[in-house]
Amino acid sequence: MKYKTTDREQRANNNTIISFGYCEIQNIERYLSPNAYTCGVYGWRADFYEFAGFTISTGYQPLSYYFSKLNAKRGEFIKKEILKLEKKLEARKYAWQKSGDWDKGHKAINKMIEKIYLNAVKKTSEQ
Repeated sequence: MKYKTTDREQRANNNTIISFGYCEIQNIERYLSPNAYTCGVYGWRADFYEFAGFTISTGYQPLSYYFSKLNAKRGEFIKKEILKLEKKLEARKYAWQKSGDWDKGHKAINKMIEKIYLNAVKKTSEQ
């Protein structure tokens, strides 16, 4: 179940928030459940998906925030890799997509995103 939050609370609780526009990663979102959402004067603004080490914000007015330059480098690397993953999912390459098994897809997407994050940490710590 997702809870209502504010941009200020999200910035205080997360070092890296990566933003994607509405429907930019819709094939990934299909297999995830948002943890939080924000609202504005005109209604819903964005959903937040929390992972170990970073948060994804996606919606009409997504929030983007990096605590430091190192987090910004990691965030840009993660964003680029997630967009590549989105293109693979759009091509429907995986068996669990064809079967429509949400649980398998949820576990697979989480593993893929965790791997992307670990690669980002490794790449940015080498530089």
